[in-house]
Amino acid sequence: KLIETPRLFDYSINRQGVHKNIEQLHFCIGVQGFERNSPYYYSTNILNNVLGGSMSSRLFQNIREKSGLVYSVYSFHSSYKTTGLFGIYSALKEDNAEEVLQQIRDEINSLRKGSITVAEFERAKSQIKGNYILSLENTSNRMTVLGRRELFYNETIQPEDIIPKIEKVVYEDVIEVSKILFKDSDFNIAFTGNIEDNKGIDSLFKMY
Repeated sequence: KLIETPRLFDYSINRQGVHKNIEQLHFCIGVQGFERNSPYYYSTNILNNVLGGSMSSRLFQNIREKSGLVYSVYSFHSSYKTTGLFGIYSALKEDNAEEVLQQIRDEINSLRKGSITVAEFERAKSQIKGNYILSLENTSNRMTVLGRRELFYNETIQPEDIIPKIEKVVYEDVIEVSKILFKDSDFNIAFTGNIEDNKGIDSLFKMY
């Protein structure tokens, strides 16, 4: 044992910003996700793919491609041994911030109401399976996954064990997890840009 065991993550609601005299605004909206061994892990990854985890996702298609309001927008789900993080990141002109934040909020509210279609679910599920299979062609990726499981969980899961876990997820699982993740008043926000005063910050992020 080389280091002390870190204390367990204590989730709380925070809003942190760093002022920089730059033209772009960068922000990340986050909620508590699920640990790696959670029964919600794979359904959350499918939800992420639908929301902003791919070029065919809602955020990318609606906000970047159709509206042209951002330089970048995507969502992500990072899972660890005892906790997780589900986040949405965007880089944009500050003038577009209010509209972009509203569109993101609208998408979140829509997901909370169970708006994911069966077609979106099937596409996302197939894409995750395909991406995983392709990742196995990279020896480094494969060894990293095996090593991480052994180091953190003292177990080895073979690649052929993963696909059935993805296959097991049904449409109703993704609808359920979307309602669990996106609860009111649970959003953390981190940003950097040309915003100096608390009034401006509160006004910009008032919907979160």
